[in-house]
Order: sequence, then C-alpha cells, then structure tokens
Amino acid sequence: MRAHTLLSPYLIVAAIIASITLLQVGTGTLIALMPLKMEAAGLPTRDVGFVATGYAVGFMGGCLFATWFVRWIGHIRAFAALAAILGAITLAFTLGIETWLWTGLRVLMGFCMAGLMTISDSWVSAQTPPERRGRVMSVYMILNKLALSGGPLLLTLGEIAGPGFFMLVSACFSLSLLPVAFTHAPLPTLPPAERLGLAKVYRTAPAALVGCIAIGLMNSAVLNLAPLYGARIGLASGAAAGLLTAFQLGSLLLQWPMGWLSDRMDRRIVIVGGALAVAAVSLGLGLFGARLGGGWALFALIGLWGGCGLSIYAVCIAHASDFAEPEQMVALCSSLILGWALGSSVGPTAGSFAMELIGPGGLFLYAGTVALLLAGFVSYRMTRRRAKRPEDRAPFVNVPASSPEIPKLDPRAKRAMAESVDEALGLDPDDGSDRPDPPRYAPSDR
Repeated sequence: MRAHTLLSPYLIVAAIIASITLLQVGTGTLIALMPLKMEAAGLPTRDVGFVATGYAVGFMGGCLFATWFVRWIGHIRAFAALAAILGAITLAFTLGIETWLWTGLRVLMGFCMAGLMTISDSWVSAQTPPERRGRVMSVYMILNKLALSGGPLLLTLGEIAGPGFFMLVSACFSLSLLPVAFTHAPLPTLPPAERLGLAKVYRTAPAALVGCIAIGLMNSAVLNLAPLYGARIGLASGAAAGLLTAFQLGSLLLQWPMGWLSDRMDRRIVIVGGALAVAAVSLGLGLFGARLGGGWALFALIGLWGGCGLSIYAVCIAHASDFAEPEQMVALCSSLILGWALGSSVGPTAGSFAMELIGPGGLFLYAGTVALLLAGFVSYRMTRRRAKRPEDRAPFVNVPASSPEIPKLDPRAKRAMAESVDEALGLDPDDGSDRPDPPRYAPSDR
C-alpha cells in the first residue's frame, strides 16, 4: 500500500506528460506541414505569416482566459473538450487552402493549446513533490523538445499532398485524451491567474521583459517560416521540414551549457552572447543559405541558431528571478510569458514581409536585426545596474514558454512550492505555521 502511495504521483505525472508529448508531436508536424502546403498551393509569403500569427494571437488569448475556462468545468472535462476541438480543427484544414479560414482555425488552435498547457502544467505542478520539481522539469522539457523535433520528421514518410498528414495530426490530438482519461488523480484547484503589469515587470527586470518580447518576435517567425525558407532555397519537402528538427535538437544540446554559464557570470552577458551568435548565424543564412543546398553545413548552422535562439528565453526568466521576491516569482513569469506571446503575435507577419521584400534570406536578416537590437538593449542595461553575485542567486532552471501555470513547477517559485506542500499535508496555508524553505537544487538535480 505504501509503495502504491509513493508511486502513484509519479504515474499520474507520467500520464499527463505522455498526453502533452502526443500533443507536441502533432504540433511539430503541423508547424512544418502548413507552410509547405501553402507554398505548394502558390499562396504568397505574407499569407503564411498571417496564418502563423493567428496561432500566436489565439495563444495569447488562451493565456488570459484559459484559467477561467478550466475553473468553470474542471481539468478533465476542459482537457477533453479542448483536445477534441483540436482534432476537429485539424480535419477542417482539409476543406481547402484558404488564408482567412486557416488563420481563423489557427487562432482557435492557439487558444486550445494554451488551455491544454495550462491544465497539464498546473496538474504536473500539483502532483510533483517539491524536492523533485527540478528533475520533473528536466524530463518535461526534454520530452517536449524531442516531440517537437520528431514531429516534422514524420513528413519524410510520404508526400504532403492530400489529407493524410492532417489525419495523422488529428489522431495525435485525439489520442492525447487517453492518458488523462485513465487518470484517477485528485484535481488541483486553480486559483485566479497571478500576473504583474508589464510596467511593473519592466521596472523589476527590464532586460528580461524586452528579451522575452524580442525572442517572441524572432523565434516565432523563424520556426513558423523555416520550412517555407527551405522550400524557397530548393530543398525537398522532407528536408525543409527537417530544418525544424535541427532547430529543436540544437536547443536541446545548448540549453544546459548556456544555463551553466549563466549561473557563473552575469546572465545578461549570456543573453548578449546568445543574441550576437544568432545575429551572426542569421547573417550567414540570410546571405549564403541558398548556396549551402541541403548539406550538413546548412543543418549545422540551423542547429546552432536554434541552440542559441531558443535557449535565451529561459536565461531571461532566470535573470528576472534574480531580482524578484519569492512571492512574486509566479506572477512575474506569467507576465513574461505574455510578453513572449505579444512578440510572437507580430513576428511571423513581420518575417513574411521581410521574405517578400528581400527573398528567402529576408527571414533570417529580419531575425538577425531583432537579435542585434536585443543585444544592444541588454548591453545598455548592463551599464545601468549591477548583476547579483552568483552565490546570491537561485540556480538556472530550463523553463519553457508553455502557459501561465508553468512557473509553479519552477523550483525557484518558493511560495508555490510551500502551498503545494501545504495542500499535500492538508494544512491551511494561512494558519501562520512555520515552514522550511524549499530546497535549492544543485546542477545535478536540474
């Protein structure tokens, strides 16, 4: 009985993570498939940007209202409803390639994904013992990146013409219901979403807020338009989709080294270095990417871009946490996610116009310009405020921009951790009893 009691929280967490992994396989496949289908249909580049922007707008709306929706009907019902809607929306893409139809469908998909991630993140947070949050976060991140990188590889198994891959993605979304449906777990109670106003966030950590917005501007454009870039420089559809795999694998390889560095120096130096690396690689891809063909050099550069560009977000969150009070951590990170979503709602459209004006390389020239502006701003901020000493900071944690609930899984969010302990022990969080601080995590625990 005791073994079952100890094991069951981990089985519950595993079931929820399995559901999200299936969702991310479908998401990764769809991100690669849609621009290639639109390119094959002869639609202009700006239309691809509009469709990608629709997802970001829906995601931002989901971040604002998904918590209310989940509180209204409960975790399992909300997950089932949103996953079912995702599956139906995916099949609706087979009705025809129409820009405004697809944009509207992507808005709905963005809202649904924000809701699904809110449910899963809060559920994982509530079921994870505080002393294991760092390790669970690591597994969560690795499986997410592997799913997002593996999804586009499915497009190498056949031709993109026809509805086959849309049906496959719909199946992934529908199957994600099963692990959650078979879960016999107590449901967490979602409190009202905690956020700080963006002006207050800027006063607390200006480099982090501007960094999150800039990352949304450049990463959303590149990830959504990279398959189109590949097709325009002459890659086959499978190789063009494989660019997204290179992005995610690069991020998986470089995220932890960048986090390790940021624990040992001013985190803003790491942000500036990563942004400058993105700018340099973007210049090479923008000017010479077409000459590289589909060889290893192109994929190596794409992997390096992903390793730097996709890793800066978590360093920005870590920098913000250095200047936030423990009780502000969840609200601060939730606001930073909104900043990222705000940038993401503009980036794909801006990147698509750059491609129309300059050619395929315009995508990376646009991203490189954003990266240079970010490096310049953070460098300026380094002259305005000193960094905290490494020994006075909480260690780096690889935090994804998934939902406003993900900060509660962050081991640095001491208040959220204490409340989870109270809930598990049946204590009143306001009874004034003394609680020990949650443990700090050594690098081996992350």
